[in-house]
Amino acid sequence: MKFNQIVLLLAVCLTSSFSSFAQPKANANMSSLKIGRLYGKVIDGPSKQPLAYATVMVMRTLPNGQDSLIEGSLTEDNGEFNIKELPMGAFTVKINYVGNNEFNRKVRISPPNSVEQDLGDIAMIPDAQILSTVEIKAEKVSAMISLEKRVFNVDKNITAAGGTAEDILKNIPSVTIDIDGNAKLRDKGTTIYVDGKPSLMAINQIPSDQIESVEVISNPSAKYEAASTGGIVNIVLKKHRKPGYNGSVSLGIGTMGRYNGAANLNTNEGNWNLSGFYSFNSADVTTNGYLNRTNRNSDGSVINYFNQKTDVNFRNTFHTARLNLDYNLNNRNTFSL
Repeated sequence: MKFNQIVLLLAVCLTSSFSSFAQPKANANMSSLKIGRLYGKVIDGPSKQPLAYATVMVMRTLPNGQDSLIEGSLTEDNGEFNIKELPMGAFTVKINYVGNNEFNRKVRISPPNSVEQDLGDIAMIPDAQILSTVEIKAEKVSAMISLEKRVFNVDKNITAAGGTAEDILKNIPSVTIDIDGNAKLRDKGTTIYVDGKPSLMAINQIPSDQIESVEVISNPSAKYEAASTGGIVNIVLKKHRKPGYNGSVSLGIGTMGRYNGAANLNTNEGNWNLSGFYSFNSADVTTNGYLNRTNRNSDGSVINYFNQKTDVNFRNTFHTARLNLDYNLNNRNTFSL
């Protein structure tokens, strides 16, 4: 009986010892995991509009009191940021934007419920002292390059004013247009997308003044169709998000009987946005051809001559109409028709 009690006591002691040694190791492994994620949206406090290219930094305070940068990123055009692969622990999120006070928030990433955290809409407050002495004028850069794609902002490209998407693509590096009006990326056939979806519309049917940017994707990811192995050119159309009613009308005229016109009307009330657009593009097309042929016998003597001259004249006219209806479910999700 005593022998059994002694064995049981030793087993309990050994189990407690193993548990005490294993626990710190488990905690150490957990703290080294980089599975944390912080995401949100940076907006302008007074106007509630998204702020692009704001600096987002995740900092950790060291024992000596200094801050160490763990991860960082810039916000997208829509103001959103998404920082992944963060370790476990306590951090400070710092956000900076020109002319605004620095934003600071303490966060703790820990399993199981706080590994991924949505910081929501982060409103930046203008620095009155800076704004009273400095005039801030922000403009989009003409081009941005990332690992996935190259983005060319063309909404202010006056060289293509009154033209079509074909005129814009001719000025995009590595993109060429063949004699039939087909776009090629590095001399390979490419797929044309409009707002992230495959489009059957000819590029000369898309007015240039409706284009916000052009994205050149040389190595499409899995979310694109397999047929896009030659690369993708994604044409991003302008989104009208100004509150109330707004619209515009434009007319253009050029050489060779070329003329065009466009009109758009937009309304944005609450969560609803309705926009309509119509354009036409017309031009005279002239083709001249000559064919001279001589038919000979095997001995070189002439059988007959054939001479042909071809003159083709016609007017090429395109009409384009578009109607969009958007409902903003929240700051990150929109239902569109």
